[in-house]
Amino acid sequence: MRGLSTLTSQLLSTTELVILLTGLGGGVGTGAAHEFARQARQSGAIVLAVAALPFEHQPTRMEIANEGLERLEHTAHVTVRLSLDRLARQARERGQLWQMGAEWIEDLVDGLVRTLMRMGLINLDLMDLRAIVDQIREATMLVGLDDLTTLVAFWRRP
Repeated sequence: MRGLSTLTSQLLSTTELVILLTGLGGGVGTGAAHEFARQARQSGAIVLAVAALPFEHQPTRMEIANEGLERLEHTAHVTVRLSLDRLARQARERGQLWQMGAEWIEDLVDGLVRTLMRMGLINLDLMDLRAIVDQIREATMLVGLDDLTTLVAFWRRP
C-alpha cells in the first residue's frame, strides 16, 4: 500500500470525506485499510471506517482482525465495528435474508452523505462533522428513517 502512495495522494488530494468499508481478519483488509485511512487522513480528509469482524468460531481470523481494528481505530476519525455474528443473528431473528440484515450499512452511508450534501432541518456540513470527530474518541452513531407525518404525529400526541 505504501508503494502506491503517489497514486493515493493524487486521488486523495481533493477528497474531503472518505468512507472506507472493509472486512478484517483475512489479510488484505487488515493490512491495507489502516494504511489507506492513514494516507487519507494525512491528506486532510475525514475518514469514516466500517469494519466487519469475523465470526466468533474463527478465532485465528478474529485475532488478526482485532490487531487490524486497533490500527484502524488509531488512523480513522470514526470506526464503526460490524459484528458478522450479530448481523447473522438479527437476520435469523427477523426471518430475513443475510443481505437484508446488512441494509443498515447502506442506510448509514446514504444518510450521512445526504445530510452533509443538502440543507435541511439539521444543518450539518463537513466542518461540523470535523469538529465532532476531532474532539472525541468514542461515540454512538444512530441511523433512523421515517416520514415527517409520523414524526409530527408522535410529537403532537398528548
